Amino acid sequence: MSYHVNTRYYMGQHELRKGPSTMKQWKTAVFGTGFMGRVHTEAIRRLGNVEVVALASLEDDVARRMAAQFSIGRVESDYRKALEDSSIDAVHVCTPNAQH
Repeated sequence: MSYHVNTRYYMGQHELRKGPSTMKQWKTAVFGTGFMGRVHTEAIRRLGNVEVVALASLEDDVARRMAAQFSIGRVESDYRKALEDSSIDAVHVCTPNAQH
């Protein structure tokens, strides 16, 4: 069972309710599997309403290990394949600065 906060701005009160969250579930892809790719993936994992559904990296073996670690089902060696997927709502570009 999940909990979420129903905010009442007019009185400045917060109410904790049991039940399903009404927030949209977002699907995202992470491009890059270096330090920032890992940091972003861990942060996304903690959000609760965002799921990393794809990793894109030129280093296939590193991407597959990272995908296994974070339970990500899809690995691409070409980021453009992930961009073609209309079910992905957002991407995190976590490649080195010179590459984006």
